[in-house]
Amino acid sequence: NLLAELDGLDKYLPTAIYELVIRHFEPMQRRYGWGSSLLYYLGAKNDIHPTYIQNMLSNPNYGTEEIVGAIEHLKKLEGTTSYNGDVLEEALTVGKISQPT
Repeated sequence: NLLAELDGLDKYLPTAIYELVIRHFEPMQRRYGWGSSLLYYLGAKNDIHPTYIQNMLSNPNYGTEEIVGAIEHLKKLEGTTSYNGDVLEEALTVGKISQPT
């Protein structure tokens, strides 16, 4: 979660290694029962209702980049402390479009 706290400081871009953390460290987290979920942490840090994160994680069609992109979009919106499925669909669409190719 230190990665998320450093976001926005100087030239540090933690989003570049989020996929590494999620792909390699979260399986160890689940196996050994330590630490918190980076994606849930990012949601909480940005006042995003946990149902947004839960729904994205439970859908195998969304990869790490899409979920992080959606969180980046959701954190810019007002009213994400309550869940709205339409807002989630918008965030996933906008988040996917704004991903670098």
